[in-house]
Amino acid sequence: MTLTPPLPSELIAETESSYLYPSCLRPADRVSVFALTPAQKVVFLQADVAGQVELPQGCILAQDATPLEAAKRELLVQTGYQASKFLKTAVLRYSPLEGNALNYCFLAIEAYPKNKARGVVEYEVGQMRELIAQDALRYPADIAIICSAIEKIKDKISLK
Repeated sequence: MTLTPPLPSELIAETESSYLYPSCLRPADRVSVFALTPAQKVVFLQADVAGQVELPQGCILAQDATPLEAAKRELLVQTGYQASKFLKTAVLRYSPLEGNALNYCFLAIEAYPKNKARGVVEYEVGQMRELIAQDALRYPADIAIICSAIEKIKDKISLK
């Protein structure tokens, strides 16, 4: 697809792997990762907005053969964490403004830092309700992602 006139340079975002894509004009399928450590802590990134956090997430790139590969890549690139097992927990419509873009949600089990990135914070699973109540999540969609992941593991964890 060729856009006429050409995109202004400020609308082009460069990803970690040097793929170029329009950052706000093209609906792109995305992934989000609820990463759970063996200590039952959830991995978050400190958001640009003070006091807020977000789950690791990002676009599915041309180099990703599947949403699962994108989820693994985003978790590693953004947080420095890897996980032994990934489960797809939901597929959500990303935003009505994003056309038909989908958000593939994954639960990463036994996540561990290979090389922990700056800005990574961990919260106990039992603190998820508190984060939601305090409006500490940058993206409202993270609430649905958290709920879908907890639904998969609720019988195996403590939600005190």
